[in-house]
Amino acid sequence: GPPGSIGLPGVRGPIGNAGHKGQSGTRGPPGERGWPGKRGDQGPVGDPGKDAVSPLPTDCVWDAWDIWEECSRSCAGGSQRRERSVKVPAQDGGKQCKGLRFEVKDCNTIACKDLNTRLSEIANDTAGAIKNYLDRKAHGAKKAGSLLMEASPSHRDGHG
Repeated sequence: GPPGSIGLPGVRGPIGNAGHKGQSGTRGPPGERGWPGKRGDQGPVGDPGKDAVSPLPTDCVWDAWDIWEECSRSCAGGSQRRERSVKVPAQDGGKQCKGLRFEVKDCNTIACKDLNTRLSEIANDTAGAIKNYLDRKAHGAKKAGSLLMEASPSHRDGHG
């Protein structure tokens, strides 16, 4: 006889096994930077520190005096000055430096006429000493004294 009519569709069969995994594609470009994240939680309280110690007071200390400046005059009374500076300033309630930052003293108080007389005496003594020394050397003195020994005793030690 003739073929029969087509029947109703059948029930769907079970899902098949997954196929082989394909190759990974190349990595895409990085995305735009996002917004900053929200602020984190506050951290734990730190260890308590040591008690503060008040600094000890430091007293002022002067540096050494500078050398005296040259006398302002060669005779008839001039003055000289010297200075010093603070080496360590007073701190934290320490004592301030006592005394002045500079000192002044008299110098060359000899009268100018006396100075001229004194310089003439020294010049004459020196000339005489040189003459004696050279004369003795010229006359073959075996042991001529030093030039200083030829000066008169009162002027040799700077007094007189």
